[in-house]
Amino acid sequence: AALAATAALGFSQALWREAVIADKYPLNLLFFSLIAWSALAGRRAETIALLAGLGFSHHLQTLYLVPGLAYLAWRRRPVGPRKAAVCAAIFLAGFSAKILYPPIRSVQDPPLALGRAATAGQWFSYMRASQYTGRVGGDGSIARLAETVDVLGRQAIWIGTLTGLAGLA
Repeated sequence: AALAATAALGFSQALWREAVIADKYPLNLLFFSLIAWSALAGRRAETIALLAGLGFSHHLQTLYLVPGLAYLAWRRRPVGPRKAAVCAAIFLAGFSAKILYPPIRSVQDPPLALGRAATAGQWFSYMRASQYTGRVGGDGSIARLAETVDVLGRQAIWIGTLTGLAGLA
């Protein structure tokens, strides 16, 4: 079942369309794959925390892994409070690139910047990704949702998802 789900994703047009362009998605796919592989292979929680922190600092699509990571954590033996605190600190160390780099770089007044974060207000706006608010929500969001569901259906991802869920049983 896992092999079929992997093949369905690996041969999907959507994956390869995004994986071969010079954009944020190839690195996001790398982080996504490393986190998933580390969690499924039973790697140390500290390793998964660092990769997750780096993944979240790069792109919020890493949120898609949270339900699976929670499920795997639930199935494994619980970690103590000390190890949980260490993992949280390691996660924050990885995520600190998202928190610290924008204000440091904005003060240098770069010629190209996706969002200025030189002041506290600008930093908060940057962290909320307010430059993208017109793209999510508002007029046309239902149409975009319907288009997304249609594209996912045409990519045969439903087959991979159902096969993967059957593998969990």
